[in-house]
Amino acid sequence: MLSGNERVALVMTGIKPHSMSPFDTRGKTTILSPCAPPSLPRMLWAGFVGGNIASFVKWGTEMPLPPRTPDRPSPPAEMLRDFGVSVDHLVYSYSGHLVQGGVLLVHHLFSIVFALLYCVLCRFCPRIALAQGLAFGLVVTILFHGVVLPMGQWAPPLWALPPAEIMSETLGHLLWAWVIDLVRREIMGASLPRASAEVSSGTL
Repeated sequence: MLSGNERVALVMTGIKPHSMSPFDTRGKTTILSPCAPPSLPRMLWAGFVGGNIASFVKWGTEMPLPPRTPDRPSPPAEMLRDFGVSVDHLVYSYSGHLVQGGVLLVHHLFSIVFALLYCVLCRFCPRIALAQGLAFGLVVTILFHGVVLPMGQWAPPLWALPPAEIMSETLGHLLWAWVIDLVRREIMGASLPRASAEVSSGTL
């Protein structure tokens, strides 16, 4: 039979003993075992995987919704030129199409770096993951397209951007951040409390 202390321990863990008899086998009880917080390598792996996948998602939104008018150069290309990198030497051919490899590299690295930052920050400040990452995506959109790019003269100020560009970039970043959060929760989900064992109430 269970002692008084054992009964208190069961109540504190949310387990309701069916009987004090060791011969009572009415049903099973699931015990939730606390897991250790996710390690830094797990956080970084979640950010790396999520950043890679989300980068392709962001590119995908720009196909049906081009973010810039045809007369506007790509901000990543302008950034590379200002840093002395010739984007013309970073072009490659795929399936007969010329692809701006330098622009894609900047785009991809941006996604990975901010996904890594997001996954690490979520561990220490869960509020970062507000609305499953959508809030983070909105903040990144405002920060880069409203502050960083205009300051570097790589894009017009936020109030001068066409509505179509604002819509494209906002939607793209929202989906981008949401996918990063999906991957984060999938990879780091093992750190959440979960059922670790089912034991018969009669064996407690």
